Amino acid sequence: MEEHYLETLELHKVLEQLAAHSSFTVSHEKALALRPAIDLAEVRRRQAATREARRLLDLKPNFTIGGVRDIRTQIRRASVGALLTPEDLLQVVSTIAGGRIVRGTITKLGDQLPTLQEVTLPIGLHDDLEQEIRRAISDTGEVMDSASPTLAGIRMELRRAHERLMAKLNEIVASPSYRQVLQEPIVTQRAGRYVVPVKAEFKGQIKGIVHDQSASGATVFLEPLAVMDLTNRWRQLQIDEEHEIERILRHLAGLVGRDAEPLERTLDALAEVDLFLAQAKLAEAMRAESPILLDISQHRQGSGKTARRGDRETGRRGDAERWGSPLPKGEGQGEGWSTQDSALRTRDSAPSTQHRGQAGGTPALPAEPIVRLVNARHPLLTGHVVPITVELGGDFDVLVITGPNTGGKTVALRTVGLLCLMAQCGLHIPAEEPSAVSVFRAVYADIGDEQSIEQSLSTFSSHMTHIVDILEKADGESLVLLDELGAGTDPQEGSALARSILSHLLTRGIPTIATTHYSELKSFAHTTPRVENASVEFDLETLSPTFKLNIGLPGRSNTLAIASRLGMRQEIVEEAKQLVEPADLEIEGLLAQLSKDREQARQARAEAERLREQARAQLARLNAELSEMDERKQAILERAKEQSEQELADLRQRVQQITRELERVRTEREAAASLAAVTQQVEALRPLRLPKQRRQRRQPMYTQELKVGQTVYLASLQTVGVVSSLPDDRGELEVQVGNLRTRVKASELSRTDQPVPTATPSSDITYRFSREAPDISIQLDLRGRRPQEAEEELDRYLNDAYLYGMKTVRIIHGKGTGALRQAVRQQLATSPLVRHFEAADARDGGDGATVVSLAN
Repeated sequence: MEEHYLETLELHKVLEQLAAHSSFTVSHEKALALRPAIDLAEVRRRQAATREARRLLDLKPNFTIGGVRDIRTQIRRASVGALLTPEDLLQVVSTIAGGRIVRGTITKLGDQLPTLQEVTLPIGLHDDLEQEIRRAISDTGEVMDSASPTLAGIRMELRRAHERLMAKLNEIVASPSYRQVLQEPIVTQRAGRYVVPVKAEFKGQIKGIVHDQSASGATVFLEPLAVMDLTNRWRQLQIDEEHEIERILRHLAGLVGRDAEPLERTLDALAEVDLFLAQAKLAEAMRAESPILLDISQHRQGSGKTARRGDRETGRRGDAERWGSPLPKGEGQGEGWSTQDSALRTRDSAPSTQHRGQAGGTPALPAEPIVRLVNARHPLLTGHVVPITVELGGDFDVLVITGPNTGGKTVALRTVGLLCLMAQCGLHIPAEEPSAVSVFRAVYADIGDEQSIEQSLSTFSSHMTHIVDILEKADGESLVLLDELGAGTDPQEGSALARSILSHLLTRGIPTIATTHYSELKSFAHTTPRVENASVEFDLETLSPTFKLNIGLPGRSNTLAIASRLGMRQEIVEEAKQLVEPADLEIEGLLAQLSKDREQARQARAEAERLREQARAQLARLNAELSEMDERKQAILERAKEQSEQELADLRQRVQQITRELERVRTEREAAASLAAVTQQVEALRPLRLPKQRRQRRQPMYTQELKVGQTVYLASLQTVGVVSSLPDDRGELEVQVGNLRTRVKASELSRTDQPVPTATPSSDITYRFSREAPDISIQLDLRGRRPQEAEEELDRYLNDAYLYGMKTVRIIHGKGTGALRQAVRQQLATSPLVRHFEAADARDGGDGATVVSLAN
């Protein structure tokens, strides 16, 4: 873009504000040199970077590129072999460290800052260079002993030489022989060498070299000959130190020169990051937003689309839906797009509609605008700024703005042009969402001082020169802004020339906004397809402009009304009205009536909007209440479900409790019946018992005395039996009494010499007696047992179950490998207590359990 037009739109003033937010010289220069990009992808990249910079400052409000310095001079000097001072090297180190911090911070947030992360990729770490400089240069800019072993050695010798020199000088000034010779017993320096103050009259008494004398001549400063060699040695070591420091600095400068290109890339990337941070800070200061970016080339492909005025509102609402935002409200000043409501354009009649539409009266789909600014503010204006809302390129390609002087026409023109340039620079614009701008290849502006009262031929010639240049260079991807088109010459010829220029621009499809005072251009905009009127308002009551821009309504001159309000004699005003063409007066009257009707329609629309908002609020409230009712209903159903489930669970628990109680009663009855049967059998054994007096003489036996086959006396049964097994851990053992086998405590047995009596019970059955009736379950779980363990436990269980009269039991052995199941069923097959057994039902365990019918 040409600098002349950028200066006309005062882009440089915005860039000066941008530069004020930068942190160091390089980014400051970049800000001032910033120019609009014409590539859509590049503009999108810049806008994305500015958005991410604002996000970065939100996440880390104190983030800066602190420590980064402009080291371009140091890099250039080092690259040609020049010496760098310690201060220069510290600035290089500070910039390297600052770049490392910037890159690390942005990399950690890379998923949120992808564009900024890409910007930081050229930032190098330069670890080796930084370490070398920090090893040699202290934070205060001194070359340290660690810079080289040679320097460390020289400085050690230098300190020793200085100590010897000072010791000798102090010996001289303290000597009594020199007390009268010396003016003062002190040591001082002249020309870098140590001297003593000697009285002038005694200078011959001390051999040495005079380096200076006092202003009065009474004192000479003499270097004693006795310390001259020491001084020479000390000075030589100082020179050696300076040479070594110079060598070290040249070495470090050589390292900087070696990394010149990477350092320049690092510095440039840091400056670009700082520039985007400055753009973010400027956006915050302006309360700016990121605009939607449009492709002007796509608009050119669809620029032949037109629509009848009666269909514009429908198209505009369709645009709003495609843009993902409702139509704003109001009159173009914070109240939105309704200023362009075609329903309010009462001048649109059927003939004009047909004239402005396509052939045959069939409307085409409306094209989307190439510029749409919502409540836009000029960034250079201060104080209370009235925002404007303007669009171009949707229903019209040429916008003609009319209205009185000082009404804001030129400000509107400058606002559109400057905001487009800012957006293409990557700056956010002071406008509200959903503002959008196209990426133009060029923006041309011919804007003069509309307040000037000098309308000379030279002014007209200057304007025409610029317009000729614009007409030669502009194309459909340019934006043309013309202020006071045709002014500065004969009104009739100027108006004709203005209409011709606008027709030429329209024919070539060049988006154009122009301001004018000519009434003929109002009619031209009204009757020409894809040309639209706009006006700035003027308050006749206060005789001041409102600075509001109304699209779709031409402006009134208000000349006679203003003169009358300012006190012009009425007869003069009336005479002036007689001199005005009747058609012009009629147009002014129609415009006044149209403005009045428009205001009434605006108020009616505002009232309708208010009622619609109330209806929306009421609908939202009802929806909220309905949702709340649904939630309460669901909660009630959930509580009822939970309550019913709890009651069912309680009922099931009660049924299980009753079932267990019934089982217990049945078991007790069966146990009582079994006990009665056992009692009968025990009674049958009574003849086998010994007399009472002999039982009383029995002595208890100890566990270790018992042996299998031994005859013992059972006190509980009052009979004699034979030991069948030794006592277990609980002290229980089995005793055979005739054909009856019982399990008793060893403590219940005693010695006896009596033979074992014989008896013949009704059947060969094994019993297990206990003093208390055990709680026998209807099933036995043997899972996890070894076959031998299971055999013993199963034998005891069958004895107990049979003893207490149980009919059917269930043995659980699991499926597994089948070994335990096989062992269980083999034992059941040989047991005299088992009448029948079979695998459990599939629903009751299948082959994992066996149902046993006992011989009761």
